[in-house]
Amino acid sequence: MGRRELVRITEPLTMDPLRPVLLGTVAWAVALVVLLLVGDALPADDRWWTWTAATGLGLGLLGCAAAVRRARRQSPRRSPSAPD
Repeated sequence: MGRRELVRITEPLTMDPLRPVLLGTVAWAVALVVLLLVGDALPADDRWWTWTAATGLGLGLLGCAAAVRRARRQSPRRSPSAPD
């Protein structure tokens, strides 16, 4: 059996990517709030987790913006003369 026989071509997913991206962003936001509340109780060697959560939140916000932009680009456009 050759390698070409094992490759299966699949259709792209048609799901809305905003929900999972938003869920991950909310999880990073909660983690950041918890880490900020804990603050000085963290050992000095574990304080990098705060920056990790902040980075995850920032990237999640960028992902949400990209998902919204993608959804707007893929949605059918209304013509100005079309009735609502």
